[in-house]
Amino acid sequence: MTIFTVGESEVGGQDTLGGTYSLLPDPFTETEDPSDEPTISIPTTPPEWAFLDQFQHSIVEYNYVVGDGSPEFVLSYIQNPNLRFNLKDNCSVSFELNQLDPLAANVTELLTDLWIYRNKELIFRGRVGPSQDKLDSNGGYVSFAAIDYRGVLKRRFFYDDNTTFWYDEDVSRIISDCLSMIQGRTGGNYSISEGIGFPDLGVIRREVEFNPGTNFTDSIDTLQESKLRGFDWEIDADLNLNVWAQRGVSPASKLLEYNGAMLGLTRDFKTDEFANAVRASGGEIPEPVVIEDINVSIDPRGRWELEVSWPDSETQEILEDRVEYLLEQVNVVPEQYSADLVNGFWKGPSHFWLGDEVVMPINFGRLSVSKSVRVHEISISPDGNGGENVKMVLK
Repeated sequence: MTIFTVGESEVGGQDTLGGTYSLLPDPFTETEDPSDEPTISIPTTPPEWAFLDQFQHSIVEYNYVVGDGSPEFVLSYIQNPNLRFNLKDNCSVSFELNQLDPLAANVTELLTDLWIYRNKELIFRGRVGPSQDKLDSNGGYVSFAAIDYRGVLKRRFFYDDNTTFWYDEDVSRIISDCLSMIQGRTGGNYSISEGIGFPDLGVIRREVEFNPGTNFTDSIDTLQESKLRGFDWEIDADLNLNVWAQRGVSPASKLLEYNGAMLGLTRDFKTDEFANAVRASGGEIPEPVVIEDINVSIDPRGRWELEVSWPDSETQEILEDRVEYLLEQVNVVPEQYSADLVNGFWKGPSHFWLGDEVVMPINFGRLSVSKSVRVHEISISPDGNGGENVKMVLK
């Protein structure tokens, strides 16, 4: 081994004491043959996949306002706000307030609404629901959760005296009829209005029936499960119920690149959701349906089956339509990408939003692909200092 004396350095060059050293290996030390070491090559991004968006960090201002029916009180000392927006489900927000904050008393469960503004743009309105109060020797805080009105309408149901059968009808007219039913009840008018996609969307359902006891939101969601043509819907922050044949920007015109706009990326390859044969049963009237992929006999992966039950499917046509749609969805192994975005990249809903298609280049390891994906979820955690942590779920 090499022996260093005073005045010599083991890091290279002349040290502060005037000694020198050499990078040459010690003649008395055996070195390993470099040919035995594995070589790892890290690929570079091809020019055609180069990251196109140039972004600079800018201060983002969030304002949180609560009130009973209209915005009244600004929550200046809100803690740990987390916003979650979802293409196929309701949107929600969680936050905390100090127990000694005077405005905590102005937030009443099931009564108070929460409005959230990002740079003065209203991006969320929802009803405050569950809460949890915690106290310890140092004080305490209260945690709240708010859901948008798509989530609120999961607590509105069809009754036996409602007419819930349509034949060869546009989905917008079906939704309009259902909205009138539930908002016409005593104390049930939330002032939700018809917005985009009304009165006719151009998406037809041949036969639709909702059973008494099913809720509004889940019933409308089942209308999306058709081989004929899907659609997207929401209740926005202005309480407009909007319907699209397909929501968002399409085809993809913007880029989300790994090691560009994305700090990190996780892919989930959900083989447990794959099937090439499906058996479905419905209500008392329709017969069970078994449907297979036409290539199941030659599929090298073999046969993978799925069993589902839809008691609310009361006709044979509805059951067959839903199971054909389901096979289309599960016959390809679902892939889900979760991306953490660089702080300052996302410029707000006008930049990327739910339903938008984006090009996602990944050039690393076995995920060396460039593909078009759709934004399904956006999670935002404002840090209180003008920044925000943004995550997206892409499918």
